[in-house]
Amino acid sequence: MLVSKQSQLPDGSYEIMYDFDAGEVRFETGIKGIKYDFNSGARVFIANELLAGHTYEVKCFDSDTGAGVKPVVAKKDEKGILAVSERCYHIHFDISVTKDGKEIFHHKFDPKGKNVHIEMMNTNGMGDAICFMTHIEEFRKQHQCNVYITMMKRFVEIFEPVFKDIHFIAGEKIDNEGKFPINVWEKLPKDIYVTYYYEVGYPKNMSTQKEDLRLTGMIKNSADILGVMPLQEFTPKLVARGRKSVIKDPYVCISLHGSEPCKSWHNPFGWGKVVKFLKDKGYRVICIDGDGIKNDDHYDDLMKNGCEDMTGFLPLQDRINTICGAKFFVGMASGLSWLAWACGKPVVMISGFSLPHSEFYTPYRVINTEVCHGCWNDMKYPKQPYLYTSCPIYQNTPRQWECSKQITAEMVLDKVKKLLKDIKDK
Repeated sequence: MLVSKQSQLPDGSYEIMYDFDAGEVRFETGIKGIKYDFNSGARVFIANELLAGHTYEVKCFDSDTGAGVKPVVAKKDEKGILAVSERCYHIHFDISVTKDGKEIFHHKFDPKGKNVHIEMMNTNGMGDAICFMTHIEEFRKQHQCNVYITMMKRFVEIFEPVFKDIHFIAGEKIDNEGKFPINVWEKLPKDIYVTYYYEVGYPKNMSTQKEDLRLTGMIKNSADILGVMPLQEFTPKLVARGRKSVIKDPYVCISLHGSEPCKSWHNPFGWGKVVKFLKDKGYRVICIDGDGIKNDDHYDDLMKNGCEDMTGFLPLQDRINTICGAKFFVGMASGLSWLAWACGKPVVMISGFSLPHSEFYTPYRVINTEVCHGCWNDMKYPKQPYLYTSCPIYQNTPRQWECSKQITAEMVLDKVKKLLKDIKDK
């Protein structure tokens, strides 16, 4: 199954359409002309030559509950009819085919020993890739299956040396319309039993996610898509490789902002005080943001207080090498915090727009619940991308971004001091 196009809708959600080819259904049933697989939920193909004069019915159940999985959408082309369940996240599917009222085929989902495809080409987000990757490995262990992942090349480069029992297929986007090289999927084995999809944000029809991401948070969302139980956080344990950090003195890595305005600390007096405190404690302070640092209002203040500029789009392994040499990391609810967590480093996370369950757990999270906060998780506000780029309630007022403006330097330093004490106690 190939990704055809990703379409942004007016409400900020999107639709991802797939190319369905009835002839691509993979597994034989033992009945000529009838095939099945789970490559977009439960799929059953019945060839046209079998249909004349007969009535076929395809039923699909969740074998854990006995409940029917509906609706089953039938698509017809010149080859035959393709019945497809609406849900394609992890369900213990139980499929049945009847002919003229008599069951002729029955199969219970079981990926053990089979080839499984995880589709991640639609995410370029660091946190998305990290939290889903760890649950993929747990899925592989629990089901003893062969896992193939299609994902962006920059992620393959850091995950492949760690997850040695997983097959990685790297790709890149062709253009900004979300199209990809077809040969990415052509590299997959022909007998893929089941495919799971990691869709960024809020898919319109929710077929690939069990619940809305805003309610579950990224960790639970990943676990739900793959059915990994019991729910827990797994870290990828990324490590330094190749050219290691050349910084010999004790140092701390920081990140001023993420990819969008909501992922910034909008208190103009915050970062300078934090950097000065860390410097006074004997740490070098290294800013490792990817982009936009020199356009940030905090930049001059940071440099005056002794922060060192190591910004720029470097290979992710270089960033990992630098983070692994640091004592800890201070940043926002964004990709570099996820990367530091994946490297096993303590993270002081500053965030007001998202609630604590949205990201990984850290005892050093900083949030001010006495002011407006958590809009990213609130179902009544518009969906992305508006929510990332604009304050949904107080845009163009003095209270704009108060969720982070009202996080003081003292609040952040309280967490930093707790972290320093914990490190010392260990």
